[in-house]
Amino acid sequence: MYSWGLMDDGRLGMKKTKKGQMKVQSKNSSTHVPQRLQFTDDHIDSIYSAGSIAYCTVSGSSDLERLGLDSGFNTRTYIWGKCAKGLTMERVEKVLTQPTVFK
Repeated sequence: MYSWGLMDDGRLGMKKTKKGQMKVQSKNSSTHVPQRLQFTDDHIDSIYSAGSIAYCTVSGSSDLERLGLDSGFNTRTYIWGKCAKGLTMERVEKVLTQPTVFK
């Protein structure tokens, strides 16, 4: 999967590398060159976005062990961007700067 555009609030699912360290993009930064998001080796079934949040559904089992999930999880959802209070089952707004499994 590739991502490009405005990078505010983690909405592209990528972080900027500066001197070998990961750093969240600053406000109003963008990229017009598609950047590959490498977060799973499994099949991406669908991708959705709305405003500053995006998510995708993935099926397969090649990365279950790395994610700490048992084999009962054939399909899972990755989410990234600016998540409103309660969306990630937490009491605070949260910014996920890279695709994260929604548990």
